[in-house]
Amino acid sequence: MTKRFEQQGKTVSVTMIREGFVEQNEIPEELPLLPKESRYWLREILLCADGEPWLAGRTVVPVSTLSGPELALQKLGKTPLGRYLFTSSTLTRDFIEIGRDAGLWGATFPPAIKR
Repeated sequence: MTKRFEQQGKTVSVTMIREGFVEQNEIPEELPLLPKESRYWLREILLCADGEPWLAGRTVVPVSTLSGPELALQKLGKTPLGRYLFTSSTLTRDFIEIGRDAGLWGATFPPAIKR
């Protein structure tokens, strides 16, 4: 998605919603799809093109993945995840789940991007 926006001449930015370690009870929907571990790295963002939010992203990474080169996943900050995923030679993406959540596109925007 990042590359597609940039190919259209748009400036891509990331607005961080939440980032940090979580326990199993905080990711009930993803848990059946992940290895059982004590903690997971959770990253929730809005991917914006020219300042407009276009995509709400939620990434859950098992703590065992966060070693070696993949430790960079924990330090992405405002770098789009796709920019890292598609340039890493060691990481493979298991699955992607596409969904729509109307609650994300209204009054629940973080204060920095309310319109």
